[in-house]
Amino acid sequence: MNLSILPKDSILHRWCQLYASTEAPLNYLLTMGLSCFGFILRREVWLVHMHDAPLYPNLSLLLVGPSGCGKDTTINFGRHYLYDMGMEDFFIGGRTIEGVYKQLLKHNDGTPKDPAIAYLPIGELTAVIGNKDYQQGIISGLTDLLSGNPLVNVSTSKDPNIAIHNPTLTVHAGSTIEWLHKAMPDGALEGGFVGRFLVVVTEHDAKQKFCPMPAYEISSTDEQQALKEARDELYMISQRALRKTEGLGEVYIVETAQEIYYNWYYNRFKLFSPAVIPYANRCRDTVLKLALISAMTRQHWRWVDDADIQFAIDLMQDTANKIDKVIIPQSEETRCTKHVLALLPCSYHDIINNTHNKYPLRVILQAMEALRAGGKIIDDKNIIRLA
Repeated sequence: MNLSILPKDSILHRWCQLYASTEAPLNYLLTMGLSCFGFILRREVWLVHMHDAPLYPNLSLLLVGPSGCGKDTTINFGRHYLYDMGMEDFFIGGRTIEGVYKQLLKHNDGTPKDPAIAYLPIGELTAVIGNKDYQQGIISGLTDLLSGNPLVNVSTSKDPNIAIHNPTLTVHAGSTIEWLHKAMPDGALEGGFVGRFLVVVTEHDAKQKFCPMPAYEISSTDEQQALKEARDELYMISQRALRKTEGLGEVYIVETAQEIYYNWYYNRFKLFSPAVIPYANRCRDTVLKLALISAMTRQHWRWVDDADIQFAIDLMQDTANKIDKVIIPQSEETRCTKHVLALLPCSYHDIINNTHNKYPLRVILQAMEALRAGGKIIDDKNIIRLA
């Protein structure tokens, strides 16, 4: 992904400029900027695409990638921005769904929340979604809260008439692919939990940024001045958005942009593999939210145009290209193949000794044969090396 997909007049170019000297991947930075900008708009603007049901710009993110790739760092960038924008009253926490419900029901002064607007930074998804007894029910509970329904019933036997009114929740979560494969409960995809997030995937590769001391990367006076100007403009436009959109209401999609969306909508299943069709079904709302936020970052307060829709589609294409890795666990042979490659160069005996506790001998031999057939390894005087 590169910034060329982002409309040139979007303030998010400034957002990405601010954090360019960090190791956080660009797709994390860009989507975090979008989500945060969408959050500050709260329920002041919306699109209507299904009768009279409004679609608000709250955009939840699931950042997926290896440990240390910048998930927590990026979430912290978002948290600091929202704090600086005066949104701290909307911050909630908690590792149980009951705790989340409690914070969505009432303000600190005891008055009911309506709408129940909240920001929930999770960091590592495994911290709240796991096999502990107290974590049960959080998947279905969060799914209900993220669904956009005007009322979520949270009654209990002790309190039979309790409901959360107009929940508008934004979640920022992170996870490794391995944890999602091992621990994500059955039905999380089909039940709509994953589909209510923009899934943003990155991997360590040759293009990874290395910034050992980001604070010292900005050395020249010109660079420091450019960053100050970028920050000032970002916050100025953000404050303007708060003023301009207050009570604004429905935002309209121009006719030519509607045509672009229709074409993508009817063809979107071709972009996703059959394994992730439930995600493809639900990503239509995510694309519209992305387009709405894009328009706001360009200070187009009343309309969504072709550039916004095309940007949203391009961003979703990046997810479509990578989401299979998140949803579909790798085969045992594929995992063994990666393990073998990580050991090289070494002897055949060393490979067996280092893998037999994790994989059956049959799988190890199949992995070795696949690597030889693919021309990826060679035998060199009893040592197996990369070709």
